[in-house]
Amino acid sequence: MSAHLSYLKRDGVTADGDKARMFDAETDRADDAAFAARSKDDRHHFRFIVSPEDANEMTDLRAFTRDLGRQLPARAKKWRQRETPSRPEAPSRVNSLR
Repeated sequence: MSAHLSYLKRDGVTADGDKARMFDAETDRADDAAFAARSKDDRHHFRFIVSPEDANEMTDLRAFTRDLGRQLPARAKKWRQRETPSRPEAPSRVNSLR
């Protein structure tokens, strides 16, 4: 998980060319190391790419992603028939071709 998070946050993926920062439902600076630690024993985890077709027209893509993230634990419980131990976190990226 740590290697995947490092890949997502690498240099050049934000609008200003910097490294991406992880965010979650509560904060714009989520602790990705703590997230990786919480997730290490979870054999089942999901990775979603959120790329709305009209993202350039959205006023707050991060709020959209947070709203989607809030829905995931309930959906995961339904899919897996148990509580999910991980709380969703995401980086904010603009270009995955770099």
